[in-house]
Parts: sequence; C-alpha cells; structure tokens
Amino acid sequence: RGAECFEEIEMLIRYNMAKCRSGESWMFNCKDGELFGDIILDNLSEIKRADKEDDNEVRKSFELYFGYLYWQSRIWAAESASYGNKKG
Repeated sequence: RGAECFEEIEMLIRYNMAKCRSGESWMFNCKDGELFGDIILDNLSEIKRADKEDDNEVRKSFELYFGYLYWQSRIWAAESASYGNKKG
C-alpha cells in the first residue's frame, strides 16, 4: 500500500526474488517453468497497461489483485494441508 508507483513494487518483488533460494517462494517454478515472481510481474504489467490513464486506478487494481492472490493462497494452503493429512 505504501508503494507510489509500479516500478517500486517491481523492485520489491525482484529484491525478494534475489533473496530466495531456487524453487522457494518468489522463485518457485510454476507452470511451464515460469517463476512465481515473474508471473506476478507479468500480471501487474498487464494491469498497469489496462489502467494506464489513472494512477489511482492502477493502485486500486493492484490492491485487489494482491488481495485475491492472498485469498487464493489461503485456500490452496488449506486444501494442501487437508490432502497431506489424509492417510491411505
């Protein structure tokens, strides 16, 4: 929320990617070998292009995007935990 522009968010994500070990967190290999951080940056670039006229709309769209991403990650984590606890 404190970021003032796309570039600031991009630098933060790239910084976090640089700190991570391969295969973890932002450096997690997703579909077709793409890194999680790169997928997020691509999505944010698309949002920025769509809302390019209004910086406030870009920030609102980013907030929604990260909110939905967080919500989905909580669901995925809960489902993964429940599958891991099943015996048999």
